[in-house]
Amino acid sequence: MAKNSVMVGTIVGAAVGAVSALLLAPKSGTELRKDISNVCNSITAKTKEKAGDVTRKTVDVAKSIGNHASEFMDKTKEVSQFAASEIKDTAKETAESAAEDVKSTMK
Repeated sequence: MAKNSVMVGTIVGAAVGAVSALLLAPKSGTELRKDISNVCNSITAKTKEKAGDVTRKTVDVAKSIGNHASEFMDKTKEVSQFAASEIKDTAKETAESAAEDVKSTMK
């Protein structure tokens, strides 16, 4: 959040400074309007470039999160299946042991 504020502040400060410099410079109206237009176009291009960078980074982070989530789900499934198998085997062994105990008690 702080980086965004600094970036916005820098862009706004640069724009205000550039426009102020152009307005205070001794130029004709036509030259001044052309210079202001050039500065605005330059700022627009830089802003679009930064927005593209942010978009690319956001997509990369989203893909990375998706990949990690998928890996986590796969590992969770594997561990769950192993735990279920162990529980099933233990339950089977316990039932067999209990059945043997009942048989030996009934003799």
